[in-house]
Amino acid sequence: MYWIFSLFIINRNNPGLKFLGINLLKDIFWIVIILFFIDKTKVNFLFLCLIFLVGSFLIYYFVVIRLNKS
Repeated sequence: MYWIFSLFIINRNNPGLKFLGINLLKDIFWIVIILFFIDKTKVNFLFLCLIFLVGSFLIYYFVVIRLNKS
């Protein structure tokens, strides 16, 4: 996602909002697919939430840094 942002979205109007919209759709798609395939237990769901939050935080952190530099 960051690669797509750095190549295509950063040079257009409102890059932050476009990244947010595209990343939100990606996150929803990712959650639906993963929840479909994992076992339906509380431990797996909490682990999935942890991975999702850490991954999203890292992507948003680097995007915000890149937006502040441009």
